[in-house]
Amino acid sequence: MKGIKDLLARYAHIRAPDATRKKVFVDVVEQELGISLTVRQVSIDNHTVYISAPSVIKNEIKLNQRRILKKVNEAVHDVHALTSVL
Repeated sequence: MKGIKDLLARYAHIRAPDATRKKVFVDVVEQELGISLTVRQVSIDNHTVYISAPSVIKNEIKLNQRRILKKVNEAVHDVHALTSVL
């Protein structure tokens, strides 16, 4: 009899959509603004990005929000993947 670990092993490579969107968001911010964030500093809830970083970084991202969100949504092929940054 197979254990549950063996049955679920084939699904081990699947990641949550939030993890993918976080990674893409961090990459786009790095490319567009030259600001390094970690995935741990970013959380997503109801298509809104929350950033745990100093206010200077948050303000810079907020000023460029439209451009960043457009590139993220294009990268994940979903127009409504992310809608705002807080």
